[in-house]
Amino acid sequence: MKYVSNQTKFDTSTYSGNPDVALGNGYVAVSDEDYVKLCNHELCWQDGVLTAYEKTAEDIQEEENALKYARIAELKRLLSMSDYKAIKYAEGYIAAEDYAPIKAERQAWRDEINTLENELSGGGGL
Repeated sequence: MKYVSNQTKFDTSTYSGNPDVALGNGYVAVSDEDYVKLCNHELCWQDGVLTAYEKTAEDIQEEENALKYARIAELKRLLSMSDYKAIKYAEGYIAAEDYAPIKAERQAWRDEINTLENELSGGGGL
Protein backbone atom coordinates (compact mmCIF):
# COMPACT_ATOMS: atom_id res chain seq x y z
CA MET A 1 0.00 0.00 0.00
CA LYS A 2 1.24 3.45 -0.93
CA TYR A 3 -0.07 6.89 -0.11
CA VAL A 4 -0.02 8.94 -3.29
CA SER A 5 -0.78 12.53 -4.19
CA ASN A 6 -3.50 13.00 -6.80
CA GLN A 7 -2.87 16.62 -7.78
CA THR A 8 -1.91 16.02 -11.41
CA LYS A 9 -2.91 13.50 -14.06
CA PHE A 10 0.04 11.15 -13.48
CA ASP A 11 1.10 12.25 -10.00
CA THR A 12 3.14 9.50 -8.34
CA SER A 13 4.39 11.53 -5.37
CA THR A 14 4.27 9.26 -2.35
CA TYR A 15 4.17 9.90 1.37
CA SER A 16 6.21 7.64 3.63
CA GLY A 17 5.32 7.89 7.24
CA ASN A 18 2.22 7.79 9.37
CA PRO A 19 -0.77 6.80 7.18
CA ASP A 20 -3.09 9.04 9.18
CA VAL A 21 -0.86 12.04 8.46
CA ALA A 22 -0.72 11.08 4.76
CA LEU A 23 -4.50 10.89 4.52
CA GLY A 24 -4.82 14.12 6.49
CA ASN A 25 -2.55 15.84 3.97
CA GLY A 26 -4.66 14.79 0.99
CA TYR A 27 -2.79 11.66 -0.06
CA VAL A 28 -4.81 8.68 -1.26
CA ALA A 29 -4.23 5.03 -0.37
CA VAL A 30 -3.31 3.06 -3.50
CA SER A 31 -2.44 -0.62 -3.88
CA ASP A 32 1.07 -1.46 -5.06
CA GLU A 33 -0.44 -2.92 -8.24
CA ASP A 34 -2.35 0.29 -9.01
CA TYR A 35 0.73 2.36 -8.22
CA VAL A 36 2.71 0.44 -10.86
CA LYS A 37 -0.13 0.99 -13.35
CA LEU A 38 -0.12 4.70 -12.52
CA CYS A 39 3.64 4.86 -13.09
CA ASN A 40 3.20 3.05 -16.42
CA HIS A 41 0.37 5.43 -17.44
CA GLU A 42 -2.19 2.64 -17.54
CA LEU A 43 -4.13 4.56 -14.87
CA CYS A 44 -4.42 8.28 -14.25
CA TRP A 45 -5.98 10.64 -11.76
CA GLN A 46 -9.30 12.09 -12.85
CA ASP A 47 -11.16 14.24 -10.34
CA GLY A 48 -9.09 12.68 -7.56
CA VAL A 49 -9.92 9.10 -8.54
CA LEU A 50 -7.76 6.56 -10.34
CA THR A 51 -9.29 5.67 -13.69
CA ALA A 52 -8.20 3.76 -16.77
CA TYR A 53 -6.11 5.94 -19.04
CA GLU A 54 -6.74 5.98 -22.75
CA LYS A 55 -4.16 7.79 -24.84
CA THR A 56 -5.32 10.68 -26.93
CA ALA A 57 -3.96 11.38 -30.40
CA GLU A 58 -1.94 14.19 -28.82
CA ASP A 59 -0.42 11.79 -26.26
CA ILE A 60 0.54 9.36 -29.00
CA GLN A 61 2.14 12.16 -31.02
CA GLU A 62 4.08 13.36 -27.97
CA GLU A 63 5.40 9.83 -27.37
CA GLU A 64 6.42 9.47 -31.03
CA ASN A 65 8.18 12.83 -30.90
CA ALA A 66 10.00 11.86 -27.70
CA LEU A 67 11.28 8.72 -29.42
CA LYS A 68 12.47 10.79 -32.37
CA TYR A 69 14.30 13.24 -30.10
CA ALA A 70 15.94 10.33 -28.28
CA ARG A 71 17.06 8.81 -31.58
CA ILE A 72 18.47 12.15 -32.73
CA ALA A 73 20.44 12.42 -29.48
CA GLU A 74 21.81 8.91 -29.97
CA LEU A 75 22.82 9.62 -33.58
CA LYS A 76 24.55 12.85 -32.55
CA ARG A 77 26.38 10.91 -29.84
CA LEU A 78 27.56 8.41 -32.46
CA LEU A 79 28.76 11.24 -34.68
CA SER A 80 30.59 12.84 -31.80
CA MET A 81 32.24 9.56 -30.83
CA SER A 82 33.52 9.09 -34.39
CA ASP A 83 34.78 12.67 -34.84
CA TYR A 84 38.30 11.60 -33.98
CA LYS A 85 38.30 9.25 -37.00
CA ALA A 86 37.23 12.11 -39.28
CA ILE A 87 40.00 14.29 -37.85
CA LYS A 88 42.58 11.52 -38.29
CA TYR A 89 41.47 11.19 -41.93
CA ALA A 90 41.58 14.96 -42.47
CA GLU A 91 45.10 15.07 -41.01
CA GLY A 92 46.25 12.20 -43.22
CA TYR A 93 46.55 9.49 -40.58
CA ILE A 94 43.86 7.28 -42.18
CA ALA A 95 43.83 6.32 -45.85
CA ALA A 96 40.77 7.18 -47.95
CA GLU A 97 39.90 3.51 -48.48
CA ASP A 98 40.04 2.86 -44.71
CA TYR A 99 37.94 5.92 -43.95
CA ALA A 100 35.30 5.27 -46.65
CA PRO A 101 33.07 2.95 -44.52
CA ILE A 102 33.22 5.37 -41.58
CA LYS A 103 32.39 8.30 -43.85
CA ALA A 104 29.39 6.43 -45.28
CA GLU A 105 28.16 5.52 -41.81
CA ARG A 106 28.49 9.11 -40.59
CA GLN A 107 26.59 10.36 -43.65
CA ALA A 108 23.82 7.83 -43.00
CA TRP A 109 23.55 9.12 -39.41
CA ARG A 110 23.35 12.73 -40.62
CA ASP A 111 20.71 11.76 -43.19
CA GLU A 112 18.63 10.07 -40.50
CA ILE A 113 18.99 13.11 -38.22
CA ASN A 114 17.82 15.37 -41.05
CA THR A 115 14.83 13.14 -41.76
CA LEU A 116 13.80 13.03 -38.10
CA GLU A 117 14.26 16.78 -37.64
CA ASN A 118 12.19 17.45 -40.75
CA GLU A 119 9.44 15.20 -39.38
CA LEU A 120 9.52 17.07 -36.06
CA SER A 121 9.70 20.64 -37.31
CA GLY A 122 9.30 20.73 -41.05
CA GLY A 123 12.89 21.89 -41.47
CA GLY A 124 16.35 21.92 -40.02
CA GLY A 125 19.13 19.42 -40.21
CA LEU A 126 22.89 19.08 -40.21
